[in-house]
This record gives sequence, C-alpha cells and structure tokens, in this order.
Amino acid sequence: MKNETKKSRPEDFVENPAATYIENNFRAKKGSIAIVPGFSCEDIVRRGDAQGDGEYPTASGDPFTVFCDMVTDGGGWTLIGRFIMKDQNSMDMMEDQSNTYRKILPNYNTNKQYLLRNGFNQLKYDMGFTQIRFYCFKKKPGRVFHIMTNKNTEGADVVKFFTESETMPTACGSFTGLPDDNSSLAQNCDKWGFPNPDRWGHQTFLNDKRLFSRAMTWQIGRFYRFISKDPYSCDDIKEGISLGDTWKIFVR
Repeated sequence: MKNETKKSRPEDFVENPAATYIENNFRAKKGSIAIVPGFSCEDIVRRGDAQGDGEYPTASGDPFTVFCDMVTDGGGWTLIGRFIMKDQNSMDMMEDQSNTYRKILPNYNTNKQYLLRNGFNQLKYDMGFTQIRFYCFKKKPGRVFHIMTNKNTEGADVVKFFTESETMPTACGSFTGLPDDNSSLAQNCDKWGFPNPDRWGHQTFLNDKRLFSRAMTWQIGRFYRFISKDPYSCDDIKEGISLGDTWKIFVR
C-alpha cells in the first residue's frame, strides 16, 4: 500500500518496514481541484483538506462535483438529495429520477433530484458510505427533524434497507438525534413503522423511492417524505408548505 492509502484509508494500510513514507507538503489539497479529487467528502476530511461546506470534486473513477457538509458531526457528509421551497414554483418543477448517481449528485441545486435505490446501492459500493443522515425543517409546525444512523449493527441494517434489503429494520437504537433536532418523530421511534412498530419504512411503500417517501412513518400521521405526489412532510400532520421549508439527505 502507498502513502495515499495510509492517509485516506488507514484501515486498509499495511506497514512495510522496508519502505519509507514521505509526506509531500506541497501537494494540492484533496478536493481542491478537479485533477486532485477526493475519494469522498469523508476522505477529504480525513486527510485534513476540508475547506468548509461547499462543492468539491470527488471521484470513484472520473471526477464529478458534489456538495459536502464539512461541519456537522465532524463533517465528511455527501449530499445525495435535497428539496428547498425557494418560491411558489418549486413544487411544480419536473422531477429527475435516476439510478445514475453521477447525474443526480452534481445537480443538487435543481431541487427535485431523486437517486433511486439501485443507484444508491451503487454509490454505497463505490464510495463505501456507512451512515445516512436525514434533515428537514418546516415553518409549520416549526420543528427540526435531524438524525443520523449509528455505526452499529442496527445502523448498518438501516443502510442495507435503503440499498439492498427488503427487511424493515429496527428503529430504536439505530440512529442518533443531532443537537438541533427537536422533533416528536425522533423521540418516538417505538411508534415508527407499518404494519409493525419500531421499524423503518412502510410496508406499502417498499419501492425504489423509499429513501424519500415514508422513510419514517408514525401512524398518527407524522412522516418524513419529499415526493411531489405525497404531501411534503416533516414531523407534521398535513401542515401546509412554506417558503424556506427544507429537506436534505446525506451519506458518510
């Protein structure tokens, strides 16, 4: 293994007593220019090359640009889905649904970009992410829902559910609420799921868009979803949507 592996993937590095490893202090920072892309947002953080939130070139093959959150919980989060109610026309925009993550991820600013399940699974295979983070805020009811899956068996089962498995995973113990979360949904994981409680997802909606529609379901009516054919829900019971309402999904 070379020094590049030692820096970006220390868990894969094998020490060679006969080798000398020299750090090049004059190298371009990973993710700073397209010819020196980071492997992922997490890779850029791990190498100490993060320059705050923003766009970075990344590569699992040919470089492409993604948006990285380099602050939340230590950073390294790649944005894979977003909807912001920017104006009254936002909900009327055409949806772009694709299994090609190289098409979806760089176009996050166009709002209705949905990476379908097979593409999400391919992204996991290529990028190697192990966590998913969900965020949303609606002025009505005025709460923030913000959680990330844990790095444990329960959290790994959630990642599998959204990429390859049909088994609805256990909710409680699979995620952690972030400091700004003040939602009822995150506090009632034992009530998630349909038909069985304490589960992610909804049995009737185990389709290619499960990441965006009823990823979490509480049967009194609270959901997490931002698909135009469904009400845009964020820990609410069919409240109206307002300018500035936001949904985001990240992986790391």
